[in-house]
Amino acid sequence: MFIKKTAALMICAAMAAGMMPVMSVGAEEMPALPTDNLQEFDVVELEQAPDLNGYSAYRRNAGGSSEDLAFLKKTRGTYGYNDCLNSSDGESRAAFYDKLWDIAADYWMGNISYTSNWGYNYIATVSYSSYGLSEEAAEEVYNDFLYDNTCFFFLKNGVLRGSGYFYLWLNDEYLDASVKNDYQDQVIDFVTSTVDTAIADSWCDYEISYSIMKELNSKMTYSYSSPGVPNDATWAHNIMGPILYGEGVCESYSKTYQALMTYAGMDCIYVKGTGNGGGHAWNAAKMDNGSYYYIDTTWNDSWGGTYYFAEGTTKFLKDHAVDSSTVSGFERLYPMPSVPAANYTHTAHTYSLGDVNCDGKVNNKDVVIIARYYNNSSTRIKKANADFDKNGSINLKDAVAVARSILS
Repeated sequence: MFIKKTAALMICAAMAAGMMPVMSVGAEEMPALPTDNLQEFDVVELEQAPDLNGYSAYRRNAGGSSEDLAFLKKTRGTYGYNDCLNSSDGESRAAFYDKLWDIAADYWMGNISYTSNWGYNYIATVSYSSYGLSEEAAEEVYNDFLYDNTCFFFLKNGVLRGSGYFYLWLNDEYLDASVKNDYQDQVIDFVTSTVDTAIADSWCDYEISYSIMKELNSKMTYSYSSPGVPNDATWAHNIMGPILYGEGVCESYSKTYQALMTYAGMDCIYVKGTGNGGGHAWNAAKMDNGSYYYIDTTWNDSWGGTYYFAEGTTKFLKDHAVDSSTVSGFERLYPMPSVPAANYTHTAHTYSLGDVNCDGKVNNKDVVIIARYYNNSSTRIKKANADFDKNGSINLKDAVAVARSILS
């Protein structure tokens, strides 16, 4: 496993060898931030007659649990799905997306097994033509599906394609059922524990976004296969990087951050394009004013600060360029949300005891939030303000105490 000092030494070695230039930020000199690390999207055209056994005919097992399904639903992004709905053929696109998700979720839960044909491994044959979609439309839906659902680490960054059909192609590294199941358990543990730690005493969108970024970056560093050369291993490009090895490239940072933020109930999307001219990935997340801002967890980790956190277009797009949404098929990235020109300005608040939603007031809303938190139906609570009797736990006694303080 790399540690941050090791990564820094490798960058310095790359600079000494002339492999990486130096850029200037203000009066400081620092190594160029890592780019050129996006996986190629593989498309394989199959000339064979399609495997028409389809989804329903695959062997079904009694696997998975309600907890697994709840986790997958909680980490399912919505931005790509809404992109499908916003198209002229939105209902058809959304139905095709839902089918892709159902298949991947069933495979996660052990309800279906994979099939091997023609030297490839896949979990289902899905007819996009039966949904009335063109090949290009189906490609765009598949992109939206992958960008929304970054916990499906077993899916290959690519697709097997026949006439009118897609096959959900698998990464060979995760075919063994025991390995896949173990990794899935580790994904759940990593996401839930990281989010719980990060938002333990955060309330507003800015605080949560910042805390999750800092917690993630404390658990991983940038992965090089040799000085200045980003790692091209599969795990270095998906959520398994920080979980298995504590490292990854920009795709790993941004896909993991997207999963963590989505699990925490935040609006966050995966973005790809170029950074300083090389292939790069980052995120955009919604702040407390209702607008999205750009966040580059990879470069913040390399920089060791928050230079690329909650940035507007004026500053951020000086060294980042978003992939086009006007092209078609697999080349297309969904349109970006409206991002303000200026960076987000966060105003730190001094919160009072009992103000658990940090709106500057102590009222019945705070009582309800404490009660919901006690019943495990609310995770967004300022814990320091909720423990009204200062006994180290949050329970209904605190809700009653807050209610009494309102009446007094």
